[in-house]
Amino acid sequence: MPKIGYALQSIVEEIPLAGAVKFRMNSNQSPVFVIPKRYSLEFYEIKSTGISPLYIIPFHKTIYSLKVMPANYWGKPSTIDVLILFFNDSSFIIFNDPNKPIFKYNPKDIQNNFDYCIDIHPRNAFIAFSHNTGLINFWDGSQPNRQEKVYKLPVSTDPLIDMKFLYTDEVMISTLHDMPDNHKRVNTKILDLSLLFPNENPDLTFDIEDDDANLIIPLQKVSDDNPIFLVCGKLITVCSNNSTFQVECPFKGNPSCFDYISQNLIVICDESGQIFLINIDTDVSVTFLGEVKTIPTSIVYIDNGIFYIGSRVEDALFVKYHDDKLTVLTVSSQFRPSTFCSEFSDLCGSFFISHGTKNGGGAITSVKTGLFYKEMFDAKMTDISTISKVDNNKFMMSTNNKISFVFDTDNQKILLKNNEKTIDCFQTENGFIQVCSDKINIIDGYKITKTVNLSEILSMDSEQINVSKQAKKSSSKSDKNKSKSKENLENESKSDNKFLEIVNYEEISSCAYDNKNKIIFIAVGDKIKVIDLSLKVTKSFEFPEQIKSISYYKKLLAAITWSGFVSTIDDSNLCTLQKPHDFTPDKIFVLRSEANHRIIIVYMDGFAMITKKDLTIVKKTVFGHICCGSFMNDEKSVIILGSSPSLYFTDGNSMPLILSNEDYFCGLRLSKEIIIMADQEKFVVGNLNESELCQINTTEFDVVPFLLTMLQKPPSLFIGYFQEGIFGLMSLNLPSMKVEYDIKFENDMELSSLISLSNERICIGLTGKNEGKIQIIENVFDNYTIVGNHSIEGGVFALSKFNENHLIVCGRCRLFFIEIQTSTAGAVTFNVLQAIQCPSICRSCFSMNEDIVILFDSFRSIISFKLNGNFLERVNEFPVNKNVVCGCIGDEIKPGVYDLYSADDNGYLHVYKMNVDDCSMKEISNCKLSASVSCLSKVRENFVICTTRNGGVMMLTKVDEKLQNSLEKARDVVFDLFRNDNDNDKYPIVDATNLQCLNCAPSKAVSSALEARNTTISEVNFAVQQLKSYVAKICSTK
Repeated sequence: MPKIGYALQSIVEEIPLAGAVKFRMNSNQSPVFVIPKRYSLEFYEIKSTGISPLYIIPFHKTIYSLKVMPANYWGKPSTIDVLILFFNDSSFIIFNDPNKPIFKYNPKDIQNNFDYCIDIHPRNAFIAFSHNTGLINFWDGSQPNRQEKVYKLPVSTDPLIDMKFLYTDEVMISTLHDMPDNHKRVNTKILDLSLLFPNENPDLTFDIEDDDANLIIPLQKVSDDNPIFLVCGKLITVCSNNSTFQVECPFKGNPSCFDYISQNLIVICDESGQIFLINIDTDVSVTFLGEVKTIPTSIVYIDNGIFYIGSRVEDALFVKYHDDKLTVLTVSSQFRPSTFCSEFSDLCGSFFISHGTKNGGGAITSVKTGLFYKEMFDAKMTDISTISKVDNNKFMMSTNNKISFVFDTDNQKILLKNNEKTIDCFQTENGFIQVCSDKINIIDGYKITKTVNLSEILSMDSEQINVSKQAKKSSSKSDKNKSKSKENLENESKSDNKFLEIVNYEEISSCAYDNKNKIIFIAVGDKIKVIDLSLKVTKSFEFPEQIKSISYYKKLLAAITWSGFVSTIDDSNLCTLQKPHDFTPDKIFVLRSEANHRIIIVYMDGFAMITKKDLTIVKKTVFGHICCGSFMNDEKSVIILGSSPSLYFTDGNSMPLILSNEDYFCGLRLSKEIIIMADQEKFVVGNLNESELCQINTTEFDVVPFLLTMLQKPPSLFIGYFQEGIFGLMSLNLPSMKVEYDIKFENDMELSSLISLSNERICIGLTGKNEGKIQIIENVFDNYTIVGNHSIEGGVFALSKFNENHLIVCGRCRLFFIEIQTSTAGAVTFNVLQAIQCPSICRSCFSMNEDIVILFDSFRSIISFKLNGNFLERVNEFPVNKNVVCGCIGDEIKPGVYDLYSADDNGYLHVYKMNVDDCSMKEISNCKLSASVSCLSKVRENFVICTTRNGGVMMLTKVDEKLQNSLEKARDVVFDLFRNDNDNDKYPIVDATNLQCLNCAPSKAVSSALEARNTTISEVNFAVQQLKSYVAKICSTK
């Protein structure tokens, strides 16, 4: 078996930890506004009318923080600034011009850290950062001989809350600590720059009687008469030499961020969204400015009363304070932290994520991955029937009211127009062939040079081949029962397809073209006519019933009749005729394949892929409804539009298409870059944007959703929600997202679990003060009804379906194994087979193979049980280092061995392999994420979705050895990390999110890095493209 690795790819970028800044690039330019993203900085120019984008700078590591430093200590004028960008591995880069970094620092010991304090000195090239280890890491950039080293300075070992340099003549740094007896303490150190040793300043070291103190604000105007810094919590503690005093302030929540407007004016936000102005003059006063509906984590004063308010958990805002009022100018939408993730829905081609919001509401987001169709321009056109290729940049469009025209996409103009209903067009050396409903035109130089009417074609004599006779002869070799006489076929067509009576047999229904032999095929009624370019009929095939669609590729002609019989005709006129499935067809396509031709049949609610040799179905998909198929110019793929638009390939794989308009009913891939789509009102020219692989649609609610599950009959999304202190359950119709069912539970009941038991049943878990309930809800005569109810002592904290008739319930320190019995009348009763004592309350459990139960215990263990007879038996307990937040079971790695995923409360994602024989486990990989995991869910086979508390959505998938090696090399080039191959059972999770940044890096640097890692850019590109394909296939329909 090939070696397996794991790739972690971001689908939705997390909200960055860093706050935005304003800085001056040069003395002649107005200040620039910078917003940090996870792997890039976005630069904006500040104008009197607002901000306008300048450019984006990509980086190869996760950005942690962004600071501004005076530039005069780097030989720059004092009127400009430099940026200091900190990364999660404690490295940083200093620059003013993005193309010319001033200094780079990379620590020898690289460790991912997302929880350290950082500050820079306001007047010197000093940087301090601490990882809460009782040490301050101090970097001195003022002296060249010290720049290559970070000095570790001892401070208090008590938990660090905040740390700031002070605006004093001596280099001082104040730290705020959480003390064991639940009070806060400020320690201030004076740094001896010659010895690089901190000495305590007793005048500015003291305890604070404010349990909520969490923010130090250094004051810019420092003198003997002015305070030196503030400590903010529920109160504002004003700190001066030898004295402190406190000021009452109206904060609703803890203060979270601040910025300077001037030396005396400071704007500050609290966690509730309130904004205040602190005035430091002869006294300290606090003025309320207003409130915003977000949770601020950074604020930047831009100019003219305009502020940028950033958030790690909500949308970012641009606001303006004017006329004593705070007004929101712009909302910068960000993906909100997730609470739960559903499985994949075949019907919608997406999975769903729930979110909560600060203002008491919530949202459900549908996430769909695939190739994004980007619209370039459109034009109004009604009643469109067909779109056909004329040239690489020209197409012919036809309407049902007999108007056809050739459109040039380069110049956006019409080249030819005639009053015909076009069936299809085929490119020739000097022009193209226009096959109309009642004639064929040869067009050269956009002028009709030759034409023949259908009546003339039907009157021409030619060689006649009866398909039914050939079909009976050839098909009897493989399956005599499948061959039918012409008479039987005609009788079946008449009985099963009464609508055939309305078909106009005096029109061409379909056509195809053999470019090599210059032969046109047209389907008329029950005949296929073979016509050369002189417009003479050379051959005629007669079928036992009317033909719906034909297609040709390399010596193979395929046809499908109105009732679903498929025929193939090769170059020796050998015919087959079979009915592989009982469906009503719409179109047929012949696709190229390495081993065998593939035939795609599009019908009313799905499609089937069959082989040329014996016309057996190798793939079949049902969509619910479908509009049409569109042939691709490379003859290896076909676009199928409908409820789940996708691109299908000859190997059976598919790639979903993300369309902004669900009403497209026909399309054409004009070239590799250009795709034409049409609906009832217009046609659109666009392309496939391979860099945008995700579509997010969010539906807002007045409630806070937090649990999700799905039912198949009818297609519904069930949502557990919370509103004004009461828990409830609602169902949404898919794909309309309309509310069908809504119930609220008793005031003292908390909805704790929600799972799907079958296509028509769900089970919920409720927890009260002393006991809980499990309830089964079923769709009975199109109404959701509670059909079963059972009390559980102590409460219900997690549920798992063991099989159709058994349920696993996690109670208060007990695991219940329950049998579900259904009477003939539909009533459900519960029989508790077993109650097993557990060490703690379990918040997550899973069942697998109908004989194993996995508990992710909050007391740092993963416990497994196995069915022995009619009872569960504990077989293994695997200890873990941290408390498990969530977990899920993955796929089978090899017979009897499965993936197991978990996340702990420290932000680590773990992968284990578990042997089902003895339930033994071994950790095979882990990685640190930028924030704690909020949800871990297997949305479908081979894909696990991980959401984080800072709004990130990531795909974790297994990759084969070839791709894993390419990812490793590409990652090493980008991240400059080394892989440890000593343990063959260790398969690293490659954070491959930013491999594409190589495209933006200087070519010389890339070449040097590639050479150092003994790899090539083509191998890196292979890894990037494969990851794109993996992401897109999360939501591919089967």
